[in-house]
Amino acid sequence: MLRGLQSFGTAALTATCQAVIGDISTPQERKKYIGFFGAISQEMALIAWGTYTSL
Repeated sequence: MLRGLQSFGTAALTATCQAVIGDISTPQERKKYIGFFGAISQEMALIAWGTYTSL
């Protein structure tokens, strides 16, 4: 149940961030910013998961 709640929150946050990026950037800049956001979010997820599992 908690995993489903986590997935819902992650999907909502990702969609909201991409919508904000789409609103404030030009189509040429949008690709760069969404790619950057994706890379950062993946790294943060790995760090958070590693920290959580090492406790």
